[in-house]
Amino acid sequence: RRPPRSTLFPYTTLFRSQEFLASLNLSTSALLRNGQGALLEPTGFAGEPMPALLRSCRGFVCAQEREVLVSCYRAHLSESTAQTLRRAQGCLGGQYPLFGDSVADLGSEPDWHRDPVSGECWPLGFWAMVLQEGLRDGMDPKHIWELNFHHHLEDLGKAYWLTGDERYAACALKTMLGWIQQNPPEQGIHWAESVVIAIRVIVWLCVLPFFAGSPTLSSSAALLIRKSIR
Repeated sequence: RRPPRSTLFPYTTLFRSQEFLASLNLSTSALLRNGQGALLEPTGFAGEPMPALLRSCRGFVCAQEREVLVSCYRAHLSESTAQTLRRAQGCLGGQYPLFGDSVADLGSEPDWHRDPVSGECWPLGFWAMVLQEGLRDGMDPKHIWELNFHHHLEDLGKAYWLTGDERYAACALKTMLGWIQQNPPEQGIHWAESVVIAIRVIVWLCVLPFFAGSPTLSSSAALLIRKSIR
């Protein structure tokens, strides 16, 4: 059975903490629907006006509310904080999480076309041909797709907010810009499935607010990422 994967912040746990909710003057009714996590109501919580904390949010985190979110995270999820920092530190050394507790050693210059388990490299070429030829040769894309979902960016984003260490921002930006350089549109295995593309883009969109105030995220880098997503 596939192990559970960490989220940007473990929202379901966090928003079930009555102490945390009380500190924000929120209720669980609008934050949790069917126990699936933080699904935000657009008009308010329990009939009250939407708190300033969430009013301007368009994603999972609000850059302008970094201080209060980090404070709550440290106070109520100390174990998750330690795990996040440990995984993010691993990424700085080229050790990227893969399927739960497994780790892929990608080094300082990740090759996003190299299978982290078999070591085989998927070639560049029109995505449909690459997939067909790879499957015919017995290659399995599941490991390389899992790695290229870029869920490690979640840990890097949280670690950056928790510490202010620019190394985490630099590692995250290196991931995104390196991936863009290695994966021209419609070329290679990572364009073969729409769901693979969608998951990676969603992750990128969710983690970018973590680095909104970082000097590492230059205007030219932001433009390249925006063009890639569009």
